[in-house]
Amino acid sequence: MNDVSQASTLPLMMMMNVVVPGQLLTWDAVHTEQVDLIREATRRNGGLAACLGEAGAEHGWPKIPAEYGTEMIVEGFDVTPGNVLQMTVRGGRRFRVLERRLQEPYLPVVDVVWLDSIDPPPALPLDGRHDLLKAMVEGRHKAYPDRYPGWDSPDNLVNAEWLSWRIAGEFSFMTPERKLAVLREEDAIKRLDDMFEFFLLDTLGPDSPYSKKPEA
Repeated sequence: MNDVSQASTLPLMMMMNVVVPGQLLTWDAVHTEQVDLIREATRRNGGLAACLGEAGAEHGWPKIPAEYGTEMIVEGFDVTPGNVLQMTVRGGRRFRVLERRLQEPYLPVVDVVWLDSIDPPPALPLDGRHDLLKAMVEGRHKAYPDRYPGWDSPDNLVNAEWLSWRIAGEFSFMTPERKLAVLREEDAIKRLDDMFEFFLLDTLGPDSPYSKKPEA
């Protein structure tokens, strides 16, 4: 079994956004190449490497995958009325990209080293200064209870690890660049600190005495 620091090879799925651990998405495979990647991941009984495509071109690659990404696990399939393959996917473990390459026959893959263990991380108690972020998650669940099952769990709402990924994955002030910044952060409390600063920056503006830029 793969664990932290062990390397693996995953089919590379370039994304326009960042997938975070535990995030549930519905995703349409509109290109033949995407279906090929899904087929390969299924054959390997594993997931896809979901990486944000960053600007730039190198050795024929139209975009460069971000250095950090998340395993994207396919949980279900459907076909839309327009005959498009639609998948239900969930974000899994985080990784750091070591190398990207083409594997025969022209399958893009990345060699990665895992940042998370297969076992779920231990619950990390929530710091009291993050009550506003907790209230945001509670409010989202109250507004859309069917869309966010489990978001009212008392155990989840006091778990900094769980809360940090729900904020990162579901709130619009978390841009792809901001998501990528917290994806590489190991400390859940630090993630929440940074996301609180991002929220203040968008809400109050950069000139507010309460706003400061999170450390890189």
